[in-house]
Amino acid sequence: MKKESFFAKLGRSFKSLFRSSVTGKKEINVLEEEAIQSPMRTIIKNFFSNTLAKVGLVGFIFILLFSFVGSLFFPMDPLYTEPILKNVQPGRGYLDYGSCDVKAEDIKQLASGATFSVVLTNDGKLCAWGQDQDDVLEIPSNADSGIKEIAVGDRHILALTNSGSIVGWGRANWQQQNLPVSIKGMMRGKVVHVYANEEYSAALTDQGYLYTWGSVTSTKLDIIPDDYQGHIVDADAAAMGMILLMDDNTVRAIGSGGDFKNYPEELENGEVKVVSVKAGKRNAMALDDEGNVYAWGGTSFNLDTVPDFGEKIVQIDSGKNAFFAVGESGKIYGWGEDAESILDIPEDFEAEQIFVDFFQGYAISKSGEMTAWGNEGFILGTDDQGRDVLTRLMHGGKITLLVGVIAVLISSAIGLTVGMIAGFKGGWIDNLLMRIAEIIVSIPFMPLVITLSYMIGSSMDSQSKMYLIMIILGLLSWPGLARLVRAQILIEREKDFVLAARAMGIKEGSIIIRHIMPNVISMVLVDMTLSYAVMMLQEAALSFLGFGVQPPNPSWGNMLNKAQQATTIENYWWQWILPAVCVLIAALSINLIGNALGDAIDPKSNEK
Repeated sequence: MKKESFFAKLGRSFKSLFRSSVTGKKEINVLEEEAIQSPMRTIIKNFFSNTLAKVGLVGFIFILLFSFVGSLFFPMDPLYTEPILKNVQPGRGYLDYGSCDVKAEDIKQLASGATFSVVLTNDGKLCAWGQDQDDVLEIPSNADSGIKEIAVGDRHILALTNSGSIVGWGRANWQQQNLPVSIKGMMRGKVVHVYANEEYSAALTDQGYLYTWGSVTSTKLDIIPDDYQGHIVDADAAAMGMILLMDDNTVRAIGSGGDFKNYPEELENGEVKVVSVKAGKRNAMALDDEGNVYAWGGTSFNLDTVPDFGEKIVQIDSGKNAFFAVGESGKIYGWGEDAESILDIPEDFEAEQIFVDFFQGYAISKSGEMTAWGNEGFILGTDDQGRDVLTRLMHGGKITLLVGVIAVLISSAIGLTVGMIAGFKGGWIDNLLMRIAEIIVSIPFMPLVITLSYMIGSSMDSQSKMYLIMIILGLLSWPGLARLVRAQILIEREKDFVLAARAMGIKEGSIIIRHIMPNVISMVLVDMTLSYAVMMLQEAALSFLGFGVQPPNPSWGNMLNKAQQATTIENYWWQWILPAVCVLIAALSINLIGNALGDAIDPKSNEK
């Protein structure tokens, strides 16, 4: 569009003036409209005419929504950890059973690990889906057909063939996927069942003998009493132990999980006939032939108690810290810890059979329909404690942004006050305040905070340290703003409107606040904006060095702390690149806004 010349605007103004004189209606001409445009409107117009300003504003709004709104929808327990989910790569699809194109009526067995699931069909074939940790989804050629049974640990799979041999693959840090030659040579009978859990495996023969291998010494799973051997008909594996179903339909337990051995007396003396046993991390349960459920073990998450189902139970199963039961009506009951949405059971689903392991659950209805619930995956992966990186980024951003805001408010309040008093009063007061500012500037910030953090040690909790960082940042960052305000006040105090206010007897405090401060506030806003980015980066640097916000509370800085480890840099990029990107976006956006705001306030920016 061709730009209208000055003479064209002038002609349009006279035309408007003539029209208003004839009609009696006043019209504001172009020159008048431009003349009465308010300073604030001019600043806003200049700001939004700057492309970089709009980019910075969009970036900052995104960071604010991500941190403050996102954290509302993704609550976080800072003390929560899950070792079996540590260092999981970004990805979803843990429940994507449709990728295998297997009909529900063809499923013989379905088991899940920490981040994946595998299905065994009636014709002995396997199909797996989810996150491929330790090549667990790459099914070996010798396990491609003729499979009788499967067992899944946290990151490894065992397959029992029709001939009784065991094929294993996946994680092998304890050789849990390979049946040791020493055990194979001493086995009594043919293997009929296989079991697996966190870093260990087990096999049961048709003569009732159980054998374990992998990481079994620390949990005492290698100690199986002689009077148990030869009488075991089934079992279930958990991280700390195994629950055994004996040939007389009683229950026994092995392992270091002492809570497993506190089973009800009627399960041990044969008063009831147990038909199924299941184990969680520190709890276990059993189902008798009359549909009654028994639970025992640790008191956490109320797993040692059984809900009132109001109907006969036909099947039981367990996750890591959650129990499940299916009633005669097909209703699925769940109780325990709702970790990774494992208790988010589909409503109004009439199940005939369920398959639950760790954090994934699947159910098949009587009509052949299939559904899934639980952990769908981690969009941005997990850290070395098994915590969701996306959630920690949201809550960490909230802490980092708040630390910067509070520090800037403290520093700006002090700087503005000191600068106005020093500039307006002058004389010895000015000299005194500026010498104090020089002393503050000479204090090395990082060494001071690191020394204080070392001296405080563990005597102050993480939250208190965070408040201390806010105060220190604010108390040591005001001299720069104070000098800027002082210089501007020295100019403003000599202007005619100040002299007139003094002549009228207006108090000095009122002159400073009501007449002078409005003329310097725009400069203060620009400085606050730019200082905010600096404060945020300083918090991130302190937390990165381990002297700021302390774990388990997250901040972008202490999440970046993992970048000091070569293993993390080489193998787990999402744990340090993503926090760095968040810091970069936030700091860059704020700096773009600050620079654009400074240009918008500058009267010279209106000149073309």
